[in-house]
Amino acid sequence: MVKKYVVDEIIDNLAKLEELHTKKIIYEKLENLPKSIKEGNILIFNLNGYIIDETIEVKRKQSLRERLEKLKVQNKKDE
Repeated sequence: MVKKYVVDEIIDNLAKLEELHTKKIIYEKLENLPKSIKEGNILIFNLNGYIIDETIEVKRKQSLRERLEKLKVQNKKDE
């Protein structure tokens, strides 16, 4: 089964990863991750290790922006 993670935080030589579906937190050594890793990246883990999935990352960021905009509109209505 392929698992998908978001890079939540990078601390020293570790990355804090959150599994997208279960929200389970794991820590992975940076040496086991792609060199260009940064917070907010979406990683897919398969038999070959971790790879960055930019397609899912773009979709996820767009979804988060849309939710934020809806909240802003709702807050203005409530004022």
